Amino acid sequence: MGSLHPLKAFPRPLPDPAQARGVFFAVDGDAAAGSLAHRIAAAWGAVSAEVPAGSRALYHFAATLCAGGAVTLLALAEDLARRLGLPEAAVQGYLELCRGAVAQAIETGAPAAVLTGPAARGDRATVAQHLEALRHLAPDKLPLVLHLARETLRQKERIGELTAEQRELVAFLEGLL
Repeated sequence: MGSLHPLKAFPRPLPDPAQARGVFFAVDGDAAAGSLAHRIAAAWGAVSAEVPAGSRALYHFAATLCAGGAVTLLALAEDLARRLGLPEAAVQGYLELCRGAVAQAIETGAPAAVLTGPAARGDRATVAQHLEALRHLAPDKLPLVLHLARETLRQKERIGELTAEQRELVAFLEGLL
């Protein structure tokens, strides 16, 4: 008994196994199942490796963040645009902005290194403006936005020392959390 878990979003069955080419598949299970899973992945041109039992829950959670979390944030941006009465072109612009940011993360192989935006820069004034506007339009989203901004700065700190502006923003955010 075992499993073969792909890191690929597919809300419906994939019609062509070639779509699995280059995709990472986590393998777990007994020896026979694991061997079969690795052979299937190889036949599809995929990459496979065992994910230990103790790591599977957070492996899966990280996968959920990459697909479901990212799309949830896009849906929130769309929701805000519609509440503001922005044109459809703005929604499409958000999607293109996201595509470009993800492309940079893929190209560099270092997502934290390509973080951008006012929180990543430590731009307290702009972050405060965003929070105030959100407080009026969608106050229920404030906790999410505060935690995302704080996590952005944690990720920046993970790869290097924060600037004075970024540290000041951390203190500001922590005062609001």
